[in-house]
Amino acid sequence: EVAKEMGLSDFECYETVKAGVYHDIGKLRLSRYIDGNYSSALSSEEIKYMRMHAKLSHEILEDRNFSQFMLDAVLYHHENYDGSGYPSGLKGEEIPLGARILRACDVFVALISHRSYRQGFDIDSAVGIMIDEIENYDMEVFVAFQKTINKLENRNTIEEKRLSL
Repeated sequence: EVAKEMGLSDFECYETVKAGVYHDIGKLRLSRYIDGNYSSALSSEEIKYMRMHAKLSHEILEDRNFSQFMLDAVLYHHENYDGSGYPSGLKGEEIPLGARILRACDVFVALISHRSYRQGFDIDSAVGIMIDEIENYDMEVFVAFQKTINKLENRNTIEEKRLSL
């Protein structure tokens, strides 16, 4: 929906959806994630290990005939617009557009989802947290993201899903 709001082609919208489905598949190679043992804060060593998941996801998918648009979105979905992200420290427009879209959506879903160590935030609180870290996001993407989630039908769907998690 965010890609559509930004006027991307049907192909790019579809590829963004696929990236959203597959972006964290590399976590399946990380034992703590598989074991479900993430109820406490991660140590600095564990954070380094967990940050490998974007590259692992890319490696799993790159030989499976996916588009470069989708593969780049998966690989770079933890890059921050200000250059502080990973795996490559890309900044601004260096970050592929699909990854910039996926970044905002992924963070939002993480914030509204219940975790073993905290309850999910409501929609407005999640957006507020994201605004507090606005330097992480492409402003054009973030505006499209906000327009998308604030459409009444989308907001109702998000809230229903959030409560069922």
